[in-house]
Amino acid sequence: MFVHLLCWLTLTITPSFGAVWFVPDDFATPQAALDNSSSEDTVVLRDGTYLGPIMLPQHSITLGSESILDEDTVHIAACRVIPDSGAMTRRCLDTPEEAVDSVYVRIIGLTIADARCTGNDSWGGGLRLRYRTAYVSDCVFEECLATRGGATYLEQSEAYFSSCTFRLNDALSSGRVLRGLQSTVVFANCDVGPSGYLADDPSTEAEFVLDDCEFKFLHGRIHGLGTSAQGRVTALSLIDRSLCDSIVFRNCTIDSNAFSQFFSGGSHGGMRNLLLDSCRIIGNTVAYGFLVASDFDSLRRVVITRCAFEGNRRPGPQFGGAGLLTFDGTCDDASCDSLLLADCRFHDNEGGAFSCVQVNGDADPAAFRLRRNSFTANRNFNVTSPPGGAVFTSSLDSGIFERNAFHGNIGHAFDTWEFGATGHAVLSWWGDATGPYEPVSNPTSLGDTTDQHTVYDPWLLSEEQIFDSVAEAGNYLPSPTLPFLTNAYPNPFNSSVTIEFVLSKDQDIALEVFDLIGRRVETICNGRMRKGVHVRNWIPNGKASGIYFAKLSGDDIASTVKMLYLK
Repeated sequence: MFVHLLCWLTLTITPSFGAVWFVPDDFATPQAALDNSSSEDTVVLRDGTYLGPIMLPQHSITLGSESILDEDTVHIAACRVIPDSGAMTRRCLDTPEEAVDSVYVRIIGLTIADARCTGNDSWGGGLRLRYRTAYVSDCVFEECLATRGGATYLEQSEAYFSSCTFRLNDALSSGRVLRGLQSTVVFANCDVGPSGYLADDPSTEAEFVLDDCEFKFLHGRIHGLGTSAQGRVTALSLIDRSLCDSIVFRNCTIDSNAFSQFFSGGSHGGMRNLLLDSCRIIGNTVAYGFLVASDFDSLRRVVITRCAFEGNRRPGPQFGGAGLLTFDGTCDDASCDSLLLADCRFHDNEGGAFSCVQVNGDADPAAFRLRRNSFTANRNFNVTSPPGGAVFTSSLDSGIFERNAFHGNIGHAFDTWEFGATGHAVLSWWGDATGPYEPVSNPTSLGDTTDQHTVYDPWLLSEEQIFDSVAEAGNYLPSPTLPFLTNAYPNPFNSSVTIEFVLSKDQDIALEVFDLIGRRVETICNGRMRKGVHVRNWIPNGKASGIYFAKLSGDDIASTVKMLYLK
C-alpha cells in the first residue's frame, strides 16, 4: 500500500511541488528535511511528536502530517509539534526575519502545542510568520503562550487559516490567538475557544489584536472566551493610532462567551470599515457593549445585516447602561459616512438602560438607516426608573429608524430620553394594530410601550407591511444596482479558491473562469440567482499554474477579479 501511495504521490505532486520528503524516513528531523529542501518541496511528518523551534526555509515549502496523503484527520492529533523544553526560545514554528518575494508556506494537518515563548524573543508562540504568504489548513493550535501572539504572530504577511482550531491559548500582553502587524488575515471555517489561562498573572487582553491589518472571520465559531474564574475578555482589539481598513465577520457564530466588549481600542485610529453579515451572537454576557461605534474615530462605514442577537446578558446592574450596539455620536460624526443596521433579529436580550440598540444623531437618512429589524422579548435592569428600552435614543431625526418590529418587550420598546429632544420611530409594527401603548396619547393600545417624547404615528397595521416594497421604495441605503465580485481568497491559491459576489436584485448571472489569453476554462454557475451575498468554490482540476480571471456577468455589467494559481 505504501509503495502504491508513494508512486501516486510522486507522479501527481512532484512535477508541481518538487520533491517529497518523509520524516523520519528520509531525514531524522523536520529541521534536517527543511534545511535540505528546495523550492516547492513537500515535507511529510509521520505520526509522532517533533520538537521545535522549527525554522521554515527562505523558499516556498509545504509542511504537514500524513493527512496530506490520505486526508485522514486522525493524523492531526497524532502529529504534534511542541517546543524543546531546553530551547532558548520555546516556539513551535518560525520563519526567517529577512523579507523575500513570492514565497509561500503551506502547513497542513498538524497539532501545534505547548509553546512557552516569554523571553526576549517572545512574539508568536505557535507560529511566527514574517514577510511571506501562508496557507494553514486543518491544524490545531492549543495551549500556546507568548508575550504577544500566543498561537500566531504575523508581520507584513498574508495568512489564510482554513478549518483550524484554536483552543486554550494565552498571551502575557496581547493576542491570545493572533497578534497581527501590517498583515492581511483570513480565518475561514475556524473554531476559536475556549480561552487559555497559562500565565501566572492572567491577562484580560483580546484574542485577536490588530495593528494596521485587514481581517476576515468567515463561516466559523467563537465560543467559551472569558468564561473561567479569571474573568471577561475582549474578542478583537485594535491598536491605538493604527488603522485597519476592513474588518469583516460573515456567517459565523459567536456564542457562550463572557466579554467586556467584543470590539475595543483604536480611539485614535482603529478601523475604517466594519461588516457583520449573517452572524449569530447568542448566549453571551457582555459588560460594556458588543460594539460602541463612537470609540473608533476613523470609522467611516458600519454595516450590520441579517444577524441574530439572542439571549445575551449584562453581567449585573453595576455595569451601567450598556446594551449590545451603541451608535451614540456616530450618526452626526462627520468622519462616519454611513450606518446600516438591517434585517436583524434581537430576541431575549437583557441590558442596562437599553438592551439592544442606542442610536443618536441628526443625519442624512439616505446614509444612516435602521431598517426591518425585529425586537422581541427584550428587557433591562432599569424597567421602572428610568424605563429603559430595547432601543434608546436622546435625539433621532425622522427617516433614520423606520419599518422595524416590536413585540413582547419588557419596559419601553423604544425610549426617548426625557431630557433630550425628539426620537422618531414611525412606520413601525408594535405588536398590535392599535399601535404602541403610550399612557397620554395612546392609552388604549395593546402594543408594546413607548413614551411621550417618541414620535410613532403613523404606525404599521401589520408586520407584513415592514416588507412592503412599494412603501419602502427609495428608503434603502445606497447600494450597487449591478452585480459585483467582492473577493477571491486565498489569493494566490493552490488547491481551491473561494469566490464571493453580491447581487443587489434577483437576476440571471454567469460566473466564469478565463485564462490569461482570454479562453474560458470553466463555468462555475450559470442561471438565475436571488439577491444577496453568494459564495462559490473553484477547484482547477487539471489546469496549469498561472493567472486566471473570475468574471461575473449580469444585467448590463461584467465584474472581474484576478487570481493566481500556484501548484
